[in-house]
Amino acid sequence: MKWLEQLARQSVTPPITRLIANNSDAYLESTGIQKLGWRSFRRQLAVALTGQNSHCYQTASPTWKKGLWVYEGIPQIGDALMDLAPRSLFALCDITLDLVAPPHISSLFQNDPWFCNVYSLTQTSDFKKNHYDFVIAMSHKHRSLKYKKKLCPALPWLSIHEHFTGPEFQRAEFATQRIVDLFNIEISHQDFNYHAQQKLKPFPDNLKTIPNRPLTIGITVGGVDGKRIYQHWVSVLQQLEKYPLSFVLLGSENGTSCAQSIEALCPCVKIDNQVNRRTLADCRDIMAQLDLVLCCDGGLMHLALTTTTPAVCLFNSLVDPDWRLPESNNCTALQSSTAEVSGIAPELIARKVVTLLNLESSAE
Repeated sequence: MKWLEQLARQSVTPPITRLIANNSDAYLESTGIQKLGWRSFRRQLAVALTGQNSHCYQTASPTWKKGLWVYEGIPQIGDALMDLAPRSLFALCDITLDLVAPPHISSLFQNDPWFCNVYSLTQTSDFKKNHYDFVIAMSHKHRSLKYKKKLCPALPWLSIHEHFTGPEFQRAEFATQRIVDLFNIEISHQDFNYHAQQKLKPFPDNLKTIPNRPLTIGITVGGVDGKRIYQHWVSVLQQLEKYPLSFVLLGSENGTSCAQSIEALCPCVKIDNQVNRRTLADCRDIMAQLDLVLCCDGGLMHLALTTTTPAVCLFNSLVDPDWRLPESNNCTALQSSTAEVSGIAPELIARKVVTLLNLESSAE
């Protein structure tokens, strides 16, 4: 059926004017026209039933000056840092923007220099429903529109992803280009890269001026997806123990046993274990004071990218680093040849550390 194929192709076609890194063709081939078409039909029907289609705009009005970004339905910290990266664009349009998001996302963006106000979805009693000209939602999915309909049902709204869903893609560049298109913004390549960079509030310029501190490396441990958890940190540290380095371990509760194992098996290495002992904000503060961060693809990797600290980012073969990393000289990608990030050889990581920190002279 032609209409089913059209729906399927619409769901894997980015609604932007600039090509960004994605795997749409591979996703369409592996999932199939029939499955994608019917899935898209059901989703479009669900949105139609919300009554929000009539309020959806394809271009922004030049009269809009106050907006609300309703960020719901995408719970990962890393995705949020990419999706919300281009909020800095709105100052170019003389538009002020507020954010409403789940608690763990809203807390990350408190005191943000680009959002005027940040609200939690669990605390909307003081929310000014008639205070806005427009709303931004992430997509046409029902879960993305749930709070838009609840908080500002009659306001015009813009959709970042529209019906595009399923493929892997560079989320920050996608969102940046989508806003550029919707608001008809003229922008240079250099400025585009800035707005597409994961970012949070800047740190003081003198943050790293700690006297007599050895070179210190952060390592993120643990995770939810086993394919993205590196299992050979002990070997990496053992290869680096001859250098004048100290290490800080960072992560949440799921990295506790890994951190304890590293401490036990590396008695000759100076290790500060902060796993499950710090908030996300604390972890970012620590990362900002380090000389290098070693991190697997995940939320803490994206948090590291909001600092000026160089990062070595580890990926398995299933995730193209171009889908995650900004165009920056401050991050380096190492990719496994297997579906497990642990397929990256420890000596390759150690060698990268030695090169980036210019450690060869220290060992002589």
